[in-house]
Amino acid sequence: MQNFDVEIHSVETLQSLQTISSSYINGSATIARVPEGNKFCLEDLAEKLLMVPFNEEQVTPPKRRDEEIQITRRLAMMSSRIYIASNTTLSSIISTPWLLQADSALDANRIEEALAMAEMAAQVMDDVHFDAERLVVLLWRCSFQFHEIAYINQKAGFVMLRETRFEEAFTYLEKANTDPRLIIRLFPDFQNIDSSSIFVYSGVRDTLSTLNSIETVGTFPFPPIPGQVLTTSRQQTCTKL
Repeated sequence: MQNFDVEIHSVETLQSLQTISSSYINGSATIARVPEGNKFCLEDLAEKLLMVPFNEEQVTPPKRRDEEIQITRRLAMMSSRIYIASNTTLSSIISTPWLLQADSALDANRIEEALAMAEMAAQVMDDVHFDAERLVVLLWRCSFQFHEIAYINQKAGFVMLRETRFEEAFTYLEKANTDPRLIIRLFPDFQNIDSSSIFVYSGVRDTLSTLNSIETVGTFPFPPIPGQVLTTSRQQTCTKL
């Protein structure tokens, strides 16, 4: 580690895969792997999964918002056993969740790449064998996986819809149990449909903001967005929510 940059290398080929820089680290620093790590609420993940009103101008009732924040914080918990200690800070290195990698792929219009990640994640859970001792952990993991898969399927569906891939779009929107009103509202005769009771993932709402009418699909530009496999974190609570 030089100049407080951490280089990640392949175990098999020793090839450099990624260099991590952190503005949190100052002074001399030490990197260590500990037997038992700690859990963190990953802010970027929580901000994507938070359920919010479809209408950005709509105010969420305080009780409902508190409930959604608590659920999202639990879903966004990540663990790490690799720490970087400096004179004034203690940071950890965590793997960027596949959902954030897939989300970036969708933002860059790499739809098949994102769906492949979702399929792989679903397959991993299908191969898990349940037992009594792990039941609670597995039930939580299944709940998290439900939100992960639903998020990617729904966002992929709307990106496909934006690209006029209508048949595929409706397949993935149906898989995600998408509220039909989110699609119906795109047609001119139904743009005034009541959407006050619709809640969506915050990250999906960002995509929906680019879909205002069925007449404008196929006109959205897609800039390339690079992804990261690892990142550093000091967050233990998602304070921005």
